[in-house]
Amino acid sequence: MVDIENSEIKRQLKILIIDDNPGDRLLYKRLLQASPSKGQDWIILEADNGEAARELWQVQQPDCVLLDYSLPDMTGLELLSTFGKNHKETSLPVVMLTGAGDENVAVAAMKLGAQDYLRKGNLSSESLCLAINNTIQRIASIHKAKELESMKSEFLSTASHELRTPLTIIKEFVSLVRDEVTGTINREQNECLTSALKNCERLSNLINDILDLQKMECGNLNLSRRKVVLASLIESCQSDFQALCLEKKQQLNVMLTADLPAALCDPNKITQVLVNLISNAHKFTPEGGRITITASRSQDDENFILVEVSDTGKGIGKEDQNRVWGKFTQVGRTDGPGARGTGLGLAIVRNLVELHGGIVGLASEEGQGATFSFTIPVYDELKEMTSFIADRLTATLSEGKQLSVTLVKCDSASQLSEIDQCLRNALRRKDDKIMIVESENTIVVTAAVKKDDVSVVWRRIEQAINVQFGVLIANCLVGLDKPVNTQLIFMKEHLHSISPSPLAKRVLIIDDEEEILELASTAFESSPLNLHVTVESNGYNACLHLLETTPDLVVLDAAMPGFDGIQVIERLRNSSIWRGLKVLVISGDKNAGAQMVELGADDFLAKPFNPQDLIVKSAKLLGIENEEACDTLQSVVF
Repeated sequence: MVDIENSEIKRQLKILIIDDNPGDRLLYKRLLQASPSKGQDWIILEADNGEAARELWQVQQPDCVLLDYSLPDMTGLELLSTFGKNHKETSLPVVMLTGAGDENVAVAAMKLGAQDYLRKGNLSSESLCLAINNTIQRIASIHKAKELESMKSEFLSTASHELRTPLTIIKEFVSLVRDEVTGTINREQNECLTSALKNCERLSNLINDILDLQKMECGNLNLSRRKVVLASLIESCQSDFQALCLEKKQQLNVMLTADLPAALCDPNKITQVLVNLISNAHKFTPEGGRITITASRSQDDENFILVEVSDTGKGIGKEDQNRVWGKFTQVGRTDGPGARGTGLGLAIVRNLVELHGGIVGLASEEGQGATFSFTIPVYDELKEMTSFIADRLTATLSEGKQLSVTLVKCDSASQLSEIDQCLRNALRRKDDKIMIVESENTIVVTAAVKKDDVSVVWRRIEQAINVQFGVLIANCLVGLDKPVNTQLIFMKEHLHSISPSPLAKRVLIIDDEEEILELASTAFESSPLNLHVTVESNGYNACLHLLETTPDLVVLDAAMPGFDGIQVIERLRNSSIWRGLKVLVISGDKNAGAQMVELGADDFLAKPFNPQDLIVKSAKLLGIENEEACDTLQSVVF
């Protein structure tokens, strides 16, 4: 038994009791107050439902949580699961309280991160305090181990970065000498320098492995998943290793099923997985041995492909099989000559496979060789879309930016390539990525942005396709404050829920009279037209607005103080936005209206005007001239 009095646990402990039964909560408090430990103070927090418990847990950060299974709004297991996922914790300071016969609940709770469980019917002050004490000490040990691991990883990462530059310089100078750039050398000197370069390369690979592993563990390794013909990837790796295997008289065979589907993966990262596994097999298989690579659809889950790399080496004992996936782990290593490695290869394999949503496996017996396996997802277009967004989000968050995601839903497949090209012309930054989802007639556009720039990106997308295409655009901003999974579900639901419809036409009304601005904007907003209306009461400000956002139609007053309608048109005629811009002049002065039409305005409407006339003229300028639309407009009453 661990004695709280003699332990290093602090004297005042914060305990959160989560139970909807007030009688049970009172019992636990009395048991704690009757604690046999001298000088122990308890701060008791209480919650009678899951939602209140989650808030208290988050804010108060209790030392230990006593958690009942049955809560009115959720089960204790659901609360455990959500809290663990939200805080990325696999070990929680929780003692699960269960009734008689609830051992399955207790086991499930332990798997979700609870440290202990107690049966309600057998509670005593001593057993409850002991469970709390053991839980707190166990969590403290786990946190200490994590801190040490973090310090070790940080040291290795820093050391690796610092070694890179001098190592590169050493390699370059050794290469210059070996290649006789600095003068002639003899055969023995050449061999020495070649050996030095070989070991420089080995050290360089070790540094790269350490840095890659560090990125994976920090969640900063960027994937770029797409449709991949796995057979080609495997055959390419076979070709790369063929010469090495021939040197040891090893056979390197590939066996692929005829119906092997395409995979959804990052080809560079899965190549790295294959290279590490084949390299291990080559290293630990004796001369004359055999290495076999197989790939087929998994029998356990048809949504995954199973890849296996088998060898006829000395095998791995049962006691070592769980250890092989750890960092810097080398099982069965002996002093003297023989196969050597860094002990990082399999840790990298495991991390890369798990990043793809797959699992790794090992089957081996000593003296019977080993079979290392991994699974990766079968290609699916909608899964590719969510992976595309997730990969871009990971890369964006690592830069401290947010991810703008835009869905463009097209009327037909024939529009996809044309709209795709328009978007690519408009979005020229290397961080802007576009994907076509053919099965949904949809284009996904992602852009890494600062929060203040997102409206500019969305406006650029709309302007790129607004002139020629009638499509619907759905925008979403994903950032540090929004869970990734929630956003992906949101985008996927939108993909099925939106349907093609005309994009809203942009109308800018420029007039210094508030009554006219209100009359015109009300008329547009009450009309059956799909319009986005903005207003400006100053000609100069309107020009600035036009240079920033190009509307489809400008409704322009002729007579305005300071900067009138004629000056606005003259300013616009010298800008790049004039081409394609429609201008409807409104004025009580017919001569001024006629002069503006001569300057390039498209039509004139005399003040005072009927709102219906404004809508009909605007519809014609916007290209809404089909019979059905005109009939609808004629029936509008203002």
